[in-house]
Amino acid sequence: MVGVRANEVFSPEIISQFRNFYEGKEEIIFGPEFSPKHYELRFSPLVEKSSKRKARINHGRVVIIQDTTERKLAEQKLKASEERYKQLVENATDIIYRTDPKGRFSYANPTAIRLMGFSNEFEVIGKSYLDLAHPDWRNDLRHFYRKQFIQRTPNTYKEFQAYTQDGKIVWLGQNVQILTEGKEIIGFQAVARDLTEQKLAEEALAIQTANLTGLYQLSQESSSLLELDQVYAAIHRGVALLMPFDTFTSLWWMKKDKKFCSPTCLTGESSGPRKPSPLKRLPVSRDACFGTGPQY
Repeated sequence: MVGVRANEVFSPEIISQFRNFYEGKEEIIFGPEFSPKHYELRFSPLVEKSSKRKARINHGRVVIIQDTTERKLAEQKLKASEERYKQLVENATDIIYRTDPKGRFSYANPTAIRLMGFSNEFEVIGKSYLDLAHPDWRNDLRHFYRKQFIQRTPNTYKEFQAYTQDGKIVWLGQNVQILTEGKEIIGFQAVARDLTEQKLAEEALAIQTANLTGLYQLSQESSSLLELDQVYAAIHRGVALLMPFDTFTSLWWMKKDKKFCSPTCLTGESSGPRKPSPLKRLPVSRDACFGTGPQY
């Protein structure tokens, strides 16, 4: 091939592509449209310096051709895969977000932005994930994810309460994965789900179960008691299971004939935090509960 001109070896089409490349392109493509071949070409002048004439004598050019077809195909597949992943994340119904190692948002998908009440991603970027957590949960979350960072735990799961921008409280359950490059932690990626409806359903079921249990125990005790004070003691215990109080006191009015008493109201005390329940069909006026009549 030494001494043979390029146009004696290559077709005019290829020569044209060589010429275009030489004029500024960095890559040429050969082959049929359905299976093109990618090549990278490097041109270097082949010159000789003349000390007598103080000039450079051009002896031609060195051309280096490298087949980059496999690399190009791999790049195309990677780009297509990234595009599919992006579409999956953008259209996911779950909350998906990323943070830097300090917990500051670097990305949030549309579901996360919408659920937390933001208008766009730019309102989220740079904020700490703790800014969106309920104040009662912040210390717990800080210690939990600091432990994951220090121990380099690959994946964790945590349920907690968060605040939306309009002040609404939502329950979230999220998996958090550590992101690394080599041995360096570069951030966290979280996939979270809104558990608010599930938590409300669980709470309602727990209340209903407690109510049914209390009614059953009340019926069992009262059916076996004969004395009036024992019956009402059983009623108090049963009501304590149904209402947000631990102990009850009843107020009674003596009838004019002094033979019968009628209950007027119940007052209760709670020794700890319990979910409030509405009191129904009980006297609410001060006179009804705190009159001057005789009491038992």
